[in-house]
Amino acid sequence: NHSMLLDFNPYPQVNGGGCTCGGLFIFNDKLYFRGLDFSQLDPSSYDLFNDKLFVYEGGFGYRNVNNTVGGFWPYGISRITACTDYIYFTSYTSATGRELWRFDGVNAPELAAETVSGSDYYHLEYLKVFGDKLVFQVRLPYADGGGYEYEFGVYDNAARTITLYDLRPEVVPNPSGSSPRNFTILNNKLFFI
Repeated sequence: NHSMLLDFNPYPQVNGGGCTCGGLFIFNDKLYFRGLDFSQLDPSSYDLFNDKLFVYEGGFGYRNVNNTVGGFWPYGISRITACTDYIYFTSYTSATGRELWRFDGVNAPELAAETVSGSDYYHLEYLKVFGDKLVFQVRLPYADGGGYEYEFGVYDNAARTITLYDLRPEVVPNPSGSSPRNFTILNNKLFFI
């Protein structure tokens, strides 16, 4: 048997009344997820790309972590996961573009590291915890501005650095880059396509 725990989207005109939340994960024995904050805005003017961070509080209760923690929160939380003592997610600011951020569950979030310095839009996908590191695919612009390539990135939590790898440097030009995805761990080894 199953039952609906939360009707997170009470407005049929927003996303067809469908689910506007996702990214369920556990951090410090609490269930977190991302979604739109329906308590703050007129449903006719929702920005469907500005997801917030929520925590489930049992029964039918949940709260918007962005509002209760305070401080600066970047735009459009996405790709959420937990690693070591932090919640990691990608988010956007005009100064940094879309980058990797971290939140300790108590204080306002902070920029974990910049993929590349500047405000370009670097799209991080497929975040996967591997030991005390995060691995992911990152979309990088070509130097000539004529498109994008997809490469392998590793975030080191202790050093707070991102290292990028071109896994197929012998292929020139390489229109899609290495394009790593579907990260899976087996016997302490990382596999991907």
